[in-house]
Amino acid sequence: MNKKNIISASLFLVFSFTIFFFLVAGDFESWRYSRNMHCDKLGEGRTLEICKSIEKWSEYSYYGHAMYSFGYRATPETARRVWCEVGITFADKPLLGKMAYDLNLDPRMQTGTSFLLSLLEGIENPTPDPARQDIFTPGAPGYVLEKGC
Repeated sequence: MNKKNIISASLFLVFSFTIFFFLVAGDFESWRYSRNMHCDKLGEGRTLEICKSIEKWSEYSYYGHAMYSFGYRATPETARRVWCEVGITFADKPLLGKMAYDLNLDPRMQTGTSFLLSLLEGIENPTPDPARQDIFTPGAPGYVLEKGC
């Protein structure tokens, strides 16, 4: 192969990879590298308010176990900040249940709402057994709302 053919083949590969990347990968906003959890699909009201708050307070960190991937995700700290900002109450429990399990939402949003549900359930049914306590149980070591808002 001569030098001209090598350059042509290299340019073709770079161009092909670029086209493949944009066609197959889809839009950047749908990736986990973005905070966008598509809250606009939820309409208005309390659902949108909770969704936007989870989206806002998501933290950039890694995902995975054997293979790591970086992106924004809901963490227990996200749940604490949303709890304080939005003012989650027991009246929100049915809505949070629907957001966590029933709606076809971004998995990161489902994680955030399930953390909020766990906080409500920990307050509603605290367990005195230290072996069964977790960070969502009042009085447990590392309790998410221990520092308050």
